[in-house]
Amino acid sequence: MDIVAPFLSDMGLCSPGIEQLRGLVRTRFQEDPRLLGPCDPIMKEQWVKAFAESLQGEVSQQVLDDFWRWIAETYTLTPADRPNWEGYETFFFEWYVHMRDGEDTARCFKAPREVYETYVAFNPARRLDLRIQESRTRSLSDWDATVFSRCKYSLSQGDLENEETFDPFGSVSATAERNYFQRFWEHLDPRLSADEKGQLFVSLRQYHKDRPWQQDMVPPDKLSRQIR
Repeated sequence: MDIVAPFLSDMGLCSPGIEQLRGLVRTRFQEDPRLLGPCDPIMKEQWVKAFAESLQGEVSQQVLDDFWRWIAETYTLTPADRPNWEGYETFFFEWYVHMRDGEDTARCFKAPREVYETYVAFNPARRLDLRIQESRTRSLSDWDATVFSRCKYSLSQGDLENEETFDPFGSVSATAERNYFQRFWEHLDPRLSADEKGQLFVSLRQYHKDRPWQQDMVPPDKLSRQIR
C-alpha cells in the first residue's frame, strides 16, 4: 500500500528493484481483486504459485531471491511467529531498559556499555513509532482506499478494538523491529567471545525460565535469520 511504502527499507526490503515488484503485485491484484478479500485458501495458494512463476523474466532474479528470502527470514506478522528471535529481542529490550538506568542485569558482556550503545544505534524504535504516527494522519490514495475497504483495514483506534478490523501498520512495526534487531545481532555476534555467548545463553534461559518454549531456544551461535 502507498501508506506503508515509506517503511519498506525499515522492514528490510532495500533492493533497488523492489518498487517494480510492488507495481507488479498491485497490477495482479487489480486484475483479480477477489484476492484482497476473503476467498478460498486453496485458490490463494494457487494464485501465489502462479504469480511467483509469472515474475520470472519480469524482474531480476536477484530481486526475486531477495524478496522470497525476506519473506522466509524477516517478515513478521506477529512477533511470536519467530519464537527464538522474539526470545532474544525481549531479553535485550529489558536489559536495554535497565542499562538506560545504569544497571547491567545481563552480566554477560565484557563491555556492556559498548553493547548497549550498539543496541541503541541499531534499534531506532522511537523514531519508527513517531513516523508511523505521522503517517496515520495522511490521506489515503485511491488504491489504499480500495485495499482498506476490501481487507478491513482501519486507522481508527476505535475500529481497531474490533477483532475483525486490522491495523495496516501492525506487520510494518513488527517486521521493522525484527529487521532492526537482526541487523544488530549480525553486527554483535562476531564481536562476542565464546565465554560471553555462553553467559548470554545462561542469562537468556534464566530470563525466560517460566516460558515453556524456552527449552527449545537456540544458543547464540545458532541464531541466524534462518532460525524461527
